[in-house]
Amino acid sequence: MSPVSRVTTLVIAHAGKFLRYSGVSVITIGVGQALLFLLHGVADQPAWLANVIAVAISAIPGYVLNRYVVWGKKSANSMMTEIVPFWSLAFVGLVVSTLAVAAASARWSDPWAVNAAYLAAFGALWLLKYGAFERWLFGPGSGPIGSESPLAS
Repeated sequence: MSPVSRVTTLVIAHAGKFLRYSGVSVITIGVGQALLFLLHGVADQPAWLANVIAVAISAIPGYVLNRYVVWGKKSANSMMTEIVPFWSLAFVGLVVSTLAVAAASARWSDPWAVNAAYLAAFGALWLLKYGAFERWLFGPGSGPIGSESPLAS
């Protein structure tokens, strides 16, 4: 199969799921952005602290909505194959976004710059997270590393 055919097949196979993932991302980013702005821009908390709180809170609906709405999982939650990896990815997002918002806060005094840095950091990780969720956390071949997945072939 040619690379173009493979990409076309993957896009068609994942279109609905990708749209649901996009919708969940809009919700979780919206929650995170609102919390970040309220905590940093209104309550005058340090950008890094506001970001930590925003990411921690927005990750909760992110996990639930991705698992049940995007990937349609109905089985019991798995601590080792879903929850720990999900929070590990959330932690990566937390580190990247915290560094970004701290840098933006140090350079500009505008809370909107801090929110833009948050959005840019999570945007950079967005596609990588989709692939990880599909391959290892929630997709049809998810489970321990090495199990079959539609993306593996």
